[in-house]
Order: sequence, then C-alpha cells, then structure tokens
Amino acid sequence: MKTMTVITKAVYEPLSNRITFFADDKILYGFCGSIAHQHMLKVLLNKDIELIFKDTTDMETKKLIKQMHAILAAKGIMDMKLEILEKYNVSSSKDLTYEQLTELIANLNKVDSSDAIRHNRSVVLCWLGKLGIKGGAIEGWDAVNNYLVQPRISGKVLYAMNVAELMNTTERLRMIYQKNQNRAQDIKRLEKLN
Repeated sequence: MKTMTVITKAVYEPLSNRITFFADDKILYGFCGSIAHQHMLKVLLNKDIELIFKDTTDMETKKLIKQMHAILAAKGIMDMKLEILEKYNVSSSKDLTYEQLTELIANLNKVDSSDAIRHNRSVVLCWLGKLGIKGGAIEGWDAVNNYLVQPRISGKVLYAMNVAELMNTTERLRMIYQKNQNRAQDIKRLEKLN
C-alpha cells in the first residue's frame, strides 16, 4: 500500500521565479518560470501549506562576487583586490552591498579590451539571430538596436554597451529564447493531445 506524501511547505523565490515544495523539510519537486508563479498563487489559497518568500538578493550578490573575482582574475589584477575594496571601506567582498558590487563590476569592465567587446557583441548577435532578429551591413542595424533599446532587454543600442552589459543582455536573450522554446514545446504537446 502506497502512502501519500503531504506537502508541508513551499519556498518561492520571486527574482528567479522558482518554487520548491517540501514534505517534512525534504525537497519533493519544484517549478520555475510562469508555472512557478501559478503554483505560488495556488499555494497562497491553501491554508495547509506554509508559503515562504525567499529574498534572492543574497544569491544575486553571491553571483556578483563570483563575477567580480572572475573579472579580477581575467584582468590579472587579483593582487589589487584589497586596494579596490578599500575604496568602499570594506576588507572583504562579502561586505559589499549589491549596489556597490554592481558599481564595482561596471568600473572594472570600463577597461574592456576590444577583443572582449567584439566577442560579446557577436554572442549577443547570435542569440538575436536565434530569436529571428537580424542585423548587418545589408539589413541594417535598426531591427537589432530597436529590440535592444527596450528597457526589459538592455536599454542601450549594441555599440554603446560594455562587456558587462553585453553579458547581461546575452543572459536575458538566452532566457527569452528558452521561454519561447518551452512555449513551443507546450503547444506541440497540447496539439498531440487534441
């Protein structure tokens, strides 16, 4: 005879749009994206399941710390880390706020090499191509720049972005592409069921 597992708790992370379900502090399963949001709304109505909203800024801060260390290592200035942190009146990167880390990474990326910018621009253009947005000498750059200048994408035209902004834009484009792929798979699945 099978015993039914009872969900006791759900943890929702609004920034990453994820929800994880628990039974007696053991992870059962989880969802991400719009499905996670729908499940969170259902849990809100269920009095038997404890819903915990998790602030993911700690996770974002950890990602930024890793990114900062990667930039310092790539530029060969890891030995200057303490001097850089002194400007923010801290002795450890863990003591930096989210805003300070964002500013520091932007400042570190201002000294971008032209090779890094070219590489990251081509990565952005590759993802735009996957989304069906073309640009170049023949087509012109209007379609690319009109898409990129949207606030939810980057807020800037392609040639005005530094490496960090290009990398962030690439991540957004990758998420949009994945969301479109998931949507297409859902449609195909539903067509097969009908």
